[in-house]
Amino acid sequence: GGHKSAGGFTIPSSRLDSLKSRILEYMQGFKPADFQEELSIDTVIENLNDINMSMIKYLENVLEPVGNGNETAKILIPRIKLISQKIIGKTAAHSLIVFEKNGKQMNAIGWNWSEKLKELTQDSNGQTFDMVASPEINKYMGNEELRFSLIDIRKS
Repeated sequence: GGHKSAGGFTIPSSRLDSLKSRILEYMQGFKPADFQEELSIDTVIENLNDINMSMIKYLENVLEPVGNGNETAKILIPRIKLISQKIIGKTAAHSLIVFEKNGKQMNAIGWNWSEKLKELTQDSNGQTFDMVASPEINKYMGNEELRFSLIDIRKS
């Protein structure tokens, strides 16, 4: 619960096996491709100089409040190079990423992306990637930094 898209139901524990069987029977009619969510891109940025702190502050003012039904902007940045990845978090699940395009470097945070990025970037020297991310302003100890929050990434 907690939001309009949440749902739930109650079932007697004696009926759980029947529910499980019926769900599995229903799911046999689907293929993995049926569950691939289509990612809607708001814009493409080829030049990292086209994005700056004042633009992000403007977007935040225009788009707030964001959430279910009013998602943050999703930007495709094609053909980036991953310069570095630093694993963070108590469970080492998250990544701080430095990427580069046309000589300009920027930072991104990948929440729950450390394992997938490790697999994706293994043996990828010189490989470029297409990244979809949301721009954000990271505020830490009185400093503000423009960075991206990783949504998806693939080899170019």
